[in-house]
Amino acid sequence: MDKLAVIVLNWNGLADTIECMESLLKQSRQGFRIFLVDNRSGNDEYSELEKLYGSNSNVELIQNTTNLGFGKAHNHVFEMLIQKGFQKVALINNDAVAAPDWLEQACKTINEKEADIVACKMVNYQNRKLLDSAGLYMLNTGEILPRGHNQPEEKFNHREPVISFCAGACLIKLDVIEEIGGFDDFFDTGYEDAELGLRAFIAGKNILYEPNSIVFHKMGQSLSKVTSYRRTRKIMQDVRYSYFKLMPWQAIALNTPFCILRLAFILLLHLLTFRFRYPALFFDAWFQFLTHDVKNITNSSFTIKRKISLMRLLSMQKFFLKTDFQRFITYFVKGIPTKFETN
Repeated sequence: MDKLAVIVLNWNGLADTIECMESLLKQSRQGFRIFLVDNRSGNDEYSELEKLYGSNSNVELIQNTTNLGFGKAHNHVFEMLIQKGFQKVALINNDAVAAPDWLEQACKTINEKEADIVACKMVNYQNRKLLDSAGLYMLNTGEILPRGHNQPEEKFNHREPVISFCAGACLIKLDVIEEIGGFDDFFDTGYEDAELGLRAFIAGKNILYEPNSIVFHKMGQSLSKVTSYRRTRKIMQDVRYSYFKLMPWQAIALNTPFCILRLAFILLLHLLTFRFRYPALFFDAWFQFLTHDVKNITNSSFTIKRKISLMRLLSMQKFFLKTDFQRFITYFVKGIPTKFETN
C-alpha cells in the first residue's frame, strides 16, 4: 500500500480542527498518517491539540514558530513527506468534516483512473443540499472559480476532468509536487490552489473531480478572519499574476479582446450606478500588479514545460458571458452587495 499522508492546518480554529480530526480518525480507509500543523495560533491551541492527539501514533504534530500562511506551511510538510518516501498527500481544510469514505473514494480514483490530482466534492456544511465546490473552472477572461458554488449538490454527481482543484479537499501524487513545485510563495491566503492546479494542468497532469469523495465545508471560516480591503485587492492581483505567469501568449492574445470588452462594460456599469468601490479596487490592483507583481513573474522560480495543446487548454475555459450575466442579476438586479463592497 502506498504511503499516504493527510495534512490539516490549524490557525485559531480549535473547535473546527477537532471536528475535522475526529472525522479523519473514523475513515474507512486506514493506514495513513495525519500531519496536524498549528500555524502559530493564539490561546495556546497547540497545547490543546497536543493533549488530544499527542499520544496517537498515527498523528504527527507540528508547531510553527510563526504564521507561515497556507502555502508555505503546506510546502514545508510537502518537503518532509517527499524525504520520508510518501507517495500521496491529501489536503483538507480544518473547517471541513470528511465523510467516512472520503479518503477511500479519493484513493480509488487516483489509483484506478490514472489521476494525478483528485478534486473532491465539497458540500455546504450548513445546508447539505448545496454545493461549495466541485473542482475549479477557468473563464476565458482569466478568473479561476469554484464549479457549482451554491448550486444543488446532486447536479454534480459525475466524475470528470477539471482545470484546477480546491485545496480544501483534494488528493495529490507527490511526484507532481516534485516535478512542478508546491504552492507559490507569492500568495498568502487564497488562490494558491487555483494557480497550482492550473500549473499542473498545463504541465499535462490529469486532474479529476470525484463526486463520491465528499467533505462538508463550513464555507470560509478561516478566510473570514482575514477579510480586508488589502486582501480583496490581493485576490484581484492574484488572478492577473496567475494568468500572465502561466498562460501561453497565444491564449492571452486570443482572449484579450474579450477581457477588454468585459472590463469596459463592468467599469461603466459600476460608475453609472454610483458603486465606486470596484473601480477603485480595479485600478489599485492593476497599479500594484504593474509596479510590483510583474517583477515576481519575471523572477519566479516555477518554470514548467507546457505539455498540453493550445486547443485543449482553450477548450477547458468557459466563455465569460454566462457567469457575468449571473453576477449582473445578483449584484445589480437583486441589489446584493459584492464582496468588494462588504470587505
